[in-house]
Amino acid sequence: ATPVMGFAAYAASAGGSPITTWDDGDTIYFQNNTTNTSGAVIQYTWDWGDSESDNVISSDSAAGGVGGGRLSHTFTASTEQEQTRTVELTLDAHSTATPSEIPRDTSTAHKVYDEHTPSLTLNDNSGINEIGTSGHPVIFTNTTENTIGSYATYGIQYKYTFGDGNTQTINVGSGSAGDTGTSNLSHTYTLTNAQQNAGTDVDYTGKLEVLSSHSSSPFASSNFTVHVEPDMRASATGTAVTTSDGSSDNQYDIYDYTDIDGNNRALVTVTNAVSPTVSSPAASYTFNWADGSSNDTPTEDGSSAGTVGNAITHNYVGESAGNYNLNLSVSATPD
Repeated sequence: ATPVMGFAAYAASAGGSPITTWDDGDTIYFQNNTTNTSGAVIQYTWDWGDSESDNVISSDSAAGGVGGGRLSHTFTASTEQEQTRTVELTLDAHSTATPSEIPRDTSTAHKVYDEHTPSLTLNDNSGINEIGTSGHPVIFTNTTENTIGSYATYGIQYKYTFGDGNTQTINVGSGSAGDTGTSNLSHTYTLTNAQQNAGTDVDYTGKLEVLSSHSSSPFASSNFTVHVEPDMRASATGTAVTTSDGSSDNQYDIYDYTDIDGNNRALVTVTNAVSPTVSSPAASYTFNWADGSSNDTPTEDGSSAGTVGNAITHNYVGESAGNYNLNLSVSATPD
C-alpha cells in the first residue's frame, strides 16, 4: 500500500495534545504518524527549517520513526524576533513501495514566538488640566524593537494602559499611531470636576505591553507616571446692586442716576468664583471694569472683597451709556 505521510508536534516526550506554535528556544517533540511502513526497510529525513542539521532516521524503531517514539528538537534561539519554521518529514526509502511513489514528504509551518522588551518615551510627563485642551495632552513614542512580529502574521498587539482607566490596543505592523516606527500616539489626561474644583493633583501610572502567543505574554515596559495639576479657571457672577423693574431690563442693566428711594443705580456687585481656591502662595486677582478706572487687585485671604466667594462692588456713575465687559484674571500656582 502507498505510504501516507504525517506527523505531529508535542510539548512533551509522551502524552498531551498536538501543538502548532511554541516559544523560541523550546524543545519540541515530533511524532511520526506515517502509515503503511510495517515490515519495510525505510529511511526518513527530518528537516527542521532552521539552521540546525537534518535528522536522518533509518529505522521505524528509532526515535523519529513510526514506532520509535517522539524525536526532540530545540529550535534555534533568535533575538526578540518571531520566526516561522517549516518542518518537513521526507520518506527517502521504502523497500516495498512502488519506486515512483518514493520519495514522499509532508510539511507544516509553525510560528515560533520570542520574548520582547516594550519601551516608549513621553514628550511631557507633567502638566496642567488646561481648559483649552480639555486636560493635559501627552504624546507617546513607541521605541520597542522593530523586529517584533506583525499582527497580520503572528497576531501580536501593543496595549497602552494610560493609568486613567483608558487603554488602547494597536496591531503591530499596522502603521497606526502608536506602532513601532510610525506616527506618535496622543492621549489627554483630564481631571474630574471634583478633582479640578478641589485643586487636587493626580498622578497617573501606566505602561506599554506586548500581547502575543508566547507563554510569558504579556511583556510590559517600565511604568511611566504622568502628573497633572488643576487649571486655574477664572469665573465670576455679577448683577446690578438694585435691579430695575422695567419690563425689558435684567440684572445686568444699570443706570447713571439715584432713584427715588435713594439707590445708586450705577452700582454692580461681582462675586469671584475662581477655582480652585489657592491661598499658599496666595492667588492674586485683577478686576478690569472696562470703564477706564483703576483695576481692583485683591489677593486671596479668604475674606477680602473680590476674593473667592466674597463680593466686590464697582460704581459706574458718570459713565456713558453702552456695554461694559468686565474681565477677571487670576494669577496663581495650583499646588
